[in-house]
Amino acid sequence: MQMVRFAPPRNLAGSLPFAALFSALCFALLALAPSACLAGHYGFPTYSGGAASSSPNGSSSSFGLDGNNFWSGGASATSYTGCSADAAGPITATFTWIQDGEGDDPPAQVIIREECIASWNGYGMSPPSGTANNGLGFEQVSSSTYNSASGSSTGIRYSVVSGGRTIPVTCSPSSHVTGSGAQITASINYKASTD
Repeated sequence: MQMVRFAPPRNLAGSLPFAALFSALCFALLALAPSACLAGHYGFPTYSGGAASSSPNGSSSSFGLDGNNFWSGGASATSYTGCSADAAGPITATFTWIQDGEGDDPPAQVIIREECIASWNGYGMSPPSGTANNGLGFEQVSSSTYNSASGSSTGIRYSVVSGGRTIPVTCSPSSHVTGSGAQITASINYKASTD
């Protein structure tokens, strides 16, 4: 008996469209893959500025980074007569461009996210009074009882700025409180980042 071996026909002409499609798909995937050369980035900002004071008897803290990466500072005062506490800017956050490889230039524009909380509070023989402005365009929200009061201006602002090797961003918040026969506190908390 003679054995007959069958093989599928080889259609080279028919395989060309498939090869072209496969090559196009490979090029598309390579184009969508992340580049081996990274693009650079802005580092964590350095902060400066901010001042706090109190009168006549009280304490104030120098501005510095807290555990949540806010640039924070404030003042408090206690007096059987009149007293006041203040905290204010301007505060500047400076971003520095970090290259990830040769030729990594800063972008033309950068989105900056700023968050600021300006607040005051206190209690005494009568409720203290104060003002708060977070420097980002948000109004104060306040409340009071027969012997205590508080107020805060809180919010987040996004803005588009020109890119560069360094980007300084400045905010001018303020918090002020006065009282009589009272214990009072004023504080500022500010943070900036690139998005």
